[in-house]
Amino acid sequence: MNSPRYSSGKSKILVLIKYLGLISFFAVVFAPLAALFYEAARSLFGVPGAWSDFGARRLFLLLRSAGLAAGVASCVAVLGVLIASVLIHWNTGRVARLRWLAVVPALLPPYVHAMAWDASFFRLNVLAKSAGFGSVQVDGWLAAWWVQVMALLPIAVGLSLLSFETVKPKLIEAALVHRPELDVLNRVVLPLAAPVILAGAGIVFVLSLADYTIPSLFLVNVYPLEIFAEFSAGSDPGRAMLLSLPLLLVTLLVMVLVQLPIRRVVDASSGRAGRWTVSPIWSGWFGALQVFSLLILTLQLAVPLVELMIKAGGWPAIFTAVSYAKSEIIYTFIIALLVALFCLLIGLAPAMELNRSGKGSGIWWLLLALPLAVPASLVGIGLITVWNQPVLQHFYSSLLMPVMAGLARFAPLGALIIFAQLRRIDPLLLDAARVAQKSPWQAWTQVGLPLLRPGLVAAALVSFALTAGELGATLLVAPPGQATLTMRIYNYLHYGASGSVAGLCLLMVTAGLAAGAASVFAMTRSSSR
Repeated sequence: MNSPRYSSGKSKILVLIKYLGLISFFAVVFAPLAALFYEAARSLFGVPGAWSDFGARRLFLLLRSAGLAAGVASCVAVLGVLIASVLIHWNTGRVARLRWLAVVPALLPPYVHAMAWDASFFRLNVLAKSAGFGSVQVDGWLAAWWVQVMALLPIAVGLSLLSFETVKPKLIEAALVHRPELDVLNRVVLPLAAPVILAGAGIVFVLSLADYTIPSLFLVNVYPLEIFAEFSAGSDPGRAMLLSLPLLLVTLLVMVLVQLPIRRVVDASSGRAGRWTVSPIWSGWFGALQVFSLLILTLQLAVPLVELMIKAGGWPAIFTAVSYAKSEIIYTFIIALLVALFCLLIGLAPAMELNRSGKGSGIWWLLLALPLAVPASLVGIGLITVWNQPVLQHFYSSLLMPVMAGLARFAPLGALIIFAQLRRIDPLLLDAARVAQKSPWQAWTQVGLPLLRPGLVAAALVSFALTAGELGATLLVAPPGQATLTMRIYNYLHYGASGSVAGLCLLMVTAGLAAGAASVFAMTRSSSR
């Protein structure tokens, strides 16, 4: 008879923890944006002509940036479909888990791709001259487009693979009775998978539009870089936010359009791949495109690894470069570790709310997805606006600021990964645990958390890797005299990529690939069970 009172007390503790998590999540993620909107309103109504900064030049720059992002999204969408059309057939045994390793390079910092492909472009030019073809210059907008395609290709591959898995194998088998494989792909598979494929292209578009790292390394001015320059010149967050509004409107519109197909594919996914019994299409022109796409996927990872190893100059040189950057490495490790830990603490509550929200899930999806579309520089400006106050100077000049930058950028992604794991858990197991255990707390700790562990591990690893490579926000909020490893590498890249920088990039690549591979195996192992 005492059990209900005991459970009620424990339930209140769980409810309190849930609301603390939600409050912390919204404060960390949305407080910078709220502060910027406030400053923008002050500038708009308090400074005459504040909106006049957005002139024809910046409108043209926004259109060019959107054109670059559209070109990147279109290319990776096509390549993603071609690659997924092969990987979807690797669906039995260990290969079914290994195919998701194609998504892992998405965790590599963008500047790694920029450095590696810049060296490859130089080698291509030298080779063309020696062969008598003249100079072959790949730079500017063309180079920025190609490197962004390479950096964002794994995301498109993963989403295309998910879209193919939502197509029921029985529909394909029935269609194959009457039509050839290529016709079935064109008339059955692609129409059914198209919403998610287009949603993936929209996500890539937003990520490309919000990034200035790769374009700036190839001396290309894009709209997010204009925002960074505006704030650096005047230190006025209100004007920077006003300048950002057109970009935010575009990203908001795209994220609203893509969230419904992504929600549907997550709701339809049970974590198990559909068993496609047909073989990949390797014949004719489509087979040639498949081979070409797999070659591009191989180059996407091989070029950074090979170029960095060549430029690093051997293990002794790598060891020397790492030893010189020891303080930055330790500083980066501490920041990334704290972000990974706090992402779990504040990301669990919104993930659970999204899982149980039902008809209101669309609002929760937007709340978790929209922060991922905000330019990193804008997040940094918002953090400065919130924390650069006289009473908070002790915190503002501490390790807290880079940690807050990582949380503001990647806590929503961590919450979505945890939510993906929640969708894989049979709710009957949790219901049975609530009936059999003495309290909700015991049911949660002994049954819920063990079932959720793979998602927690994956969220922590992904947050760790992305924070270690984060630049746009950390560059603005890092205390004077303290720099992360990514900041050190990025600053050196503007003076020419030396062997020591290549050695540090190799360290980042190794850490990112290890974290990504571990997170993939954690998630796929849980689904296979």
